[in-house]
Amino acid sequence: MQSVPLWLDYLEFKKSHDQDVVERNTEGVYKMRDLYEQALASAGLHFTEASKIWGLYRQFEIDLLNSMPDAMNEVSCEFLCLILHLCFFD
Repeated sequence: MQSVPLWLDYLEFKKSHDQDVVERNTEGVYKMRDLYEQALASAGLHFTEASKIWGLYRQFEIDLLNSMPDAMNEVSCEFLCLILHLCFFD
């Protein structure tokens, strides 16, 4: 099992240093979602610390939703609902 603090540091690094992610363009959004999925696959079941990764992922999607034009909100809202469901009900 991978280290949750290491994943958290890496995710924060990518959010602040990867140009595509900083600009929130399509490639950057997919890149971060893929990294969150990798982090969750690797450490998402850690008994005491997995919620930190889920929380970062949830906050990323909320921030993304708040920065999008209204036309894109519906798609992102559905994605966020899926994440929240996985986080709290599975």
